[in-house]
Amino acid sequence: MHDRPRAAGLRRISPAWAVAMALATGLAPATAGADSSRPAIEQTDPGAAENGREPTLGDALRGGRTAVNFRYRYEFVDDESYELDAHASTLRTTLGYRTGLYRGFSLGVEVENVRPMGGELYDNRGAGHRHNQRVGRPAVADPGLTEINQATLRYAPRAGTTVTLGRQAILLDDQRFVGPVGWRQNQQSFDAVRLDSDLLPGGRFNYALLHNVHRITGAVDPLTGHLLHAAFGTRGSAGLVLYMHALDYERDPRRSTATFGAELTRTHSLGSGVSLSWEVEGARQRNAFGSPGSVEAGYLHLAAAGRHRGVTVRAGWERLGGSPASGQFNTPLATLHPFNGWADKFLVTPADGLDDLYLRAIGNTGPMRWTVAYHDFSAAGGDARHGRELDLELVYRTQWAQQIAVTVAHYRAAAHSTDTTKIMAWTTWGF
Repeated sequence: MHDRPRAAGLRRISPAWAVAMALATGLAPATAGADSSRPAIEQTDPGAAENGREPTLGDALRGGRTAVNFRYRYEFVDDESYELDAHASTLRTTLGYRTGLYRGFSLGVEVENVRPMGGELYDNRGAGHRHNQRVGRPAVADPGLTEINQATLRYAPRAGTTVTLGRQAILLDDQRFVGPVGWRQNQQSFDAVRLDSDLLPGGRFNYALLHNVHRITGAVDPLTGHLLHAAFGTRGSAGLVLYMHALDYERDPRRSTATFGAELTRTHSLGSGVSLSWEVEGARQRNAFGSPGSVEAGYLHLAAAGRHRGVTVRAGWERLGGSPASGQFNTPLATLHPFNGWADKFLVTPADGLDDLYLRAIGNTGPMRWTVAYHDFSAAGGDARHGRELDLELVYRTQWAQQIAVTVAHYRAAAHSTDTTKIMAWTTWGF
């Protein structure tokens, strides 16, 4: 599958050379948002033994961290293109363990099980034998399965620098381009070597060499991928992120692309708990690695937000370019659910592209967090109106580390897809 011609300037980088390059330059990751559904073992490595002495192997094993997480969700989908509704009742159980540090090394493993509860009255979109064949109902991509979601060897030669080898979750920035798809019950992970460091003057740098993508459906998607991120400053005041993603797919070379982009953010504190922030992001995507497809599309996101007394109001406009002649801008490794509406009607960019004009308000009232969002969707090319969507969510956070929530999404179709209503009730608990 690798004997096809390569696009100029994007020839294959061998894994050995890529690792050597990363080690020599002290690469590290751009800021990544934490996913609350992931076990705490992935947040930090357990520390050294007491009394300041060098930890032994026994200390590393005894001082490891174990994490258990349960998430139950009932998801109802009423889609006008189906006579029957979807009723998906599933329980996700995650068990994780990471050793303490021994001479800078640690081992981690995470196993997850997704179990349908009830009659599987939904199309689970499972890969191969995992598909439940309920094609007469709307899709809820939560197939039943048990798999190793993460298995990593991590090396920290110095504070602020980490090398991770193995199957792992990767979260970059707000996960618009790369993430673990944390909303779905079976999460996305990567066979990869990743190098993170703060040695970049005034910032951080990340390089990840991908080999396989383990999809939420249970499928394995072979590819050679290169993720490069350089972050300067912090999102708390001002920040600049530069990135490049090159994805060379083995089974379907038409999907192979290279994406180059930049994001600039700024926050202004006005005193008395009032702040204003804005962000500008732009990217360009084109076919690469000799892909016979045609992709030459742009991405643009402009947003501004104001915060006062725990309430944040955010307005934005996101454009994913597209046309039948030049292809569409897509983010196939992203956590897509938080973007372009919770009804998930735009997981793939329409042929004429997508403009998403949105307004979102988020607030906290004691243990309750609420979110209201409105989207107006239209074509990026032409004057077609795709549809509108209203999203609502209430999350109650208990004193015993449990979350109980209800999420509602109502999509009113115009030129794209059909009217759809989703109601999702879910709860998480872990330690």
